[in-house]
Amino acid sequence: MFLRRLLTWVKACITTPKFSISINGELTGFFHSKRGLRQGDPMSPYLFVIAMEVLTKLLAKHIRDSPHFKFHWKCDKIKLSHLCFADDLIMLCHGSTPSATILKKSLDDFSSLTGLKANPTKSNIFLSGVHNDSRQQLINIFGYNVGSLPIRYLGIPIISSKLSHLDCSPLLVKVSTRISSWMNLCLSYAGRLQLIISVLSSIQVFWASHLCLPSKVLRNIEQKLCSFLWKGVDGNCKGAKVAWADICLPKNEGGLGIKDLISWNKALMIRHLWNLVHGSNNLWSTWIKTHHLKDKSIWEVKAPQTCSWNWRKLLKLRPIARPLIQHIIGNGLGTSLWFDNWHPDGPILLNWSSRVIYDSGLLNKAKVSSIILGDQWVWPCSMSIDLLEIKNHMPSYNPNSSLEDCIKWLPTPDGIYTVASTMASLKAPHPLVPWFELVWYSHNIPRMSFILWLAIRGRLSTLDRVHRYTPHVGTICILCSAFPETHAHLFFECAYSKVIWSHLKDMCGRPWNGQRWPSFIAWASQRWRGKSPSIVVKKLCLAVAVYSIWRERNNRIFRSPHKTSIVVTRSTIDTIRSRLLSINLKDWPNVALKWNISIS
Repeated sequence: MFLRRLLTWVKACITTPKFSISINGELTGFFHSKRGLRQGDPMSPYLFVIAMEVLTKLLAKHIRDSPHFKFHWKCDKIKLSHLCFADDLIMLCHGSTPSATILKKSLDDFSSLTGLKANPTKSNIFLSGVHNDSRQQLINIFGYNVGSLPIRYLGIPIISSKLSHLDCSPLLVKVSTRISSWMNLCLSYAGRLQLIISVLSSIQVFWASHLCLPSKVLRNIEQKLCSFLWKGVDGNCKGAKVAWADICLPKNEGGLGIKDLISWNKALMIRHLWNLVHGSNNLWSTWIKTHHLKDKSIWEVKAPQTCSWNWRKLLKLRPIARPLIQHIIGNGLGTSLWFDNWHPDGPILLNWSSRVIYDSGLLNKAKVSSIILGDQWVWPCSMSIDLLEIKNHMPSYNPNSSLEDCIKWLPTPDGIYTVASTMASLKAPHPLVPWFELVWYSHNIPRMSFILWLAIRGRLSTLDRVHRYTPHVGTICILCSAFPETHAHLFFECAYSKVIWSHLKDMCGRPWNGQRWPSFIAWASQRWRGKSPSIVVKKLCLAVAVYSIWRERNNRIFRSPHKTSIVVTRSTIDTIRSRLLSINLKDWPNVALKWNISIS
């Protein structure tokens, strides 16, 4: 029970807020709040929960006291009358005048208690299957305009038909708007990559957690992300240096770690299948079990003709989720004998015909407990070859009637569902790249590691690659004016680059001996492993040198100023030294001395 003083405080917080308008810098007048609960105040969410609990109690009382109230026909079994979240409220009832009157009376009583009223200009009434003579009566009771689907609730569309590209336009606009807000910023590839991973990729998560989004929409979003990464604008992905499928690989497989949106959507939606199997008691799971499953297994139920498009799409994900969920048998009461994945060979009806049900003499909805007797496996007697095969491959452990069945998510060690483990299961296997730690490590400089990543993949726009698409462009190296410009020549064989490397060899203690670019990358990938400062120095030298050479090459083509190799070398060394200042070199005095860094 709340203390009377606390009740007084809550009542004051709900019923007494006033607002004033600032005109030319001066506050003028006051007016009482009739919409919302102290919006903007940190207490607002807490007050809303308390206020909606009052409305819930009022609705329950009026429904209980009225013999004429009827629930909506899809909400009758679970006695659902309303949904509320934040300042959004949905009320549900049968399309009859007495039922609507009860809801309106509850709203009026709530208003008289709290002073809060529904905004008629922002409220709608939705009618379906209501006769014309009753239609106007219902409209008059509430005084709201008649609405039509689709509508947006909590940011996503509520729709009775197939979700279209047009229905998802608010999501696409949101992504484009966020990209447009960054277009005037001078962002490097690494900066854009970080924004894609931390901001842009997450915009669609709420939608993707509740809707099976059309692949066209997800591809459109990926196109926007691709264009932003390579061009810094919202447009098409033409001219991308690396295929988007390769970019979406983990970094240790040669990608950039951006999530594939289609796989992400599937992983997020599979969570709902897990909740249904695992026995979640949330409202959605309860409603689905009542109206769609009806004591059937999620693996056997078929999509009815009248079901929603989203439910039909969710059922199509069952072949992905089914082998990832395993039942460990205790008493067998919670596991379907024929449909759940408890047998070592997998779900029985997935590997054997439905004839085994007839041969066993058991029901279609039989549980595993029907073949357990005294903590032993006991199948009905039968001469069926299939049943004999099933018996011969039973689990190696015996059931335990004192324990409940355990449901495990196989991709995780603890057996609990995670989105990351599901995405890993959906991803096709790719070999690991040996140069992963050469590019990505704890003390790297992101914008320089990105250029090194492109260089190792051979995807920088060197003149030999540009010449393939524009034959009139020459291929002679702009730095030495002697040989064709390729990745191998530019970064390791060019006379200009050799000067830079010769100085860095001395600073690094001569870590390599004149290999060519591909062989050097392979050699360094094997030798430069670990997190010691000496290894970090060598990795920094590689990344910063490649970045500096590439930047000087671009400056000569697009900006004209030329820097000597000595000037570029000094700049490279200064950049490395600045980064080393963030590393604790007390245990490596030789490194600190060589790079002129004080360790006091």
